[in-house]
Amino acid sequence: MPGAEPLLHLQGRIGCLCLHGISASPHEVRWLCDYLAEKGISTHAPRLTGHGATDYRLHRHAHWQDWYLNALDGYHLLRQHCDHVFVAGLSMGGLLATLLAASQPVDGLIVMASPLELHGNKLLPYARWIKFIRPFIHLPDHSEFPERLKAFQQKRGDRVIGRVRYDTWSTQAIEELTKLMTLAASYAPQVTAPALLLYSQADPTVPLINQQRLAEKLGSTQISCHTYETSGHILTQDVEHQDVFERIHHFIMQITA
Repeated sequence: MPGAEPLLHLQGRIGCLCLHGISASPHEVRWLCDYLAEKGISTHAPRLTGHGATDYRLHRHAHWQDWYLNALDGYHLLRQHCDHVFVAGLSMGGLLATLLAASQPVDGLIVMASPLELHGNKLLPYARWIKFIRPFIHLPDHSEFPERLKAFQQKRGDRVIGRVRYDTWSTQAIEELTKLMTLAASYAPQVTAPALLLYSQADPTVPLINQQRLAEKLGSTQISCHTYETSGHILTQDVEHQDVFERIHHFIMQITA
């Protein structure tokens, strides 16, 4: 899909791995990568297996292990170039970042709008059975966010392509998301690196309680939390994205100073 390409900026000796969410693509974190690169930070956003293709049916064949290995590859790619490596993730990407921080020596963990629990979603608990009856489900974004994103793209001088994501989701992939939620909650106590948790009160997808739940589970002694009031789920592209980028940059610089 146009805009779904992975990206790599090799700049200074500080690096940040940026991971996108389920059914999406590196496009979700592209502005964050570009912003940090302009500040002299090396960034890499891999395209997770089964994502960003012109054929959404490829999503059905991917498992959480594939996504974790994509993230692990990205981490080692940056580690070869950088003395300091941070891991950041949006939504499902934040779950992968948490698993990485639990098993690899990272300098910091940045989690944006990631779910440990989604009790209001009626599909999640039954995805493991629904996948045999309905392998795919149509989930287009009917919110106002796609139009806001197009306006931001036009203002920035980017290609006006809106969201780069699947409108048709694999129920198998949704089941894999539930597994990642359980794993991230289980391994969070093994994370000892400083953590920055960014969530939004207005997020219609991931309830704010997830910020508190993750903060309680992490083994980190240094945890910074910030709650936005206006942005929706895609913090890296919504109305407060500039503040998101600035807070992440400040977090990285504070630790590496």
